[in-house]
Amino acid sequence: GPATGYATVRKSGYIGSEHITSTSSEWEKATTIEDSTLFFMRFFESPKNRSSYSTRLDWAKSYYEKYHS
Repeated sequence: GPATGYATVRKSGYIGSEHITSTSSEWEKATTIEDSTLFFMRFFESPKNRSSYSTRLDWAKSYYEKYHS
């Protein structure tokens, strides 16, 4: 889709209200669904705040259960 290659171009991202910047290497090294979801939010989406984290985490867990094998 239109975002193809975007993750390799962007160098960092953040969640506005946190004032914490994450890099692609942090996202790549994530070992849990929780961390992967958080780093994806920070690095790829950069939302204004974390208000959607729990919903995103539920979706991430659902997709993991469906596709992990």
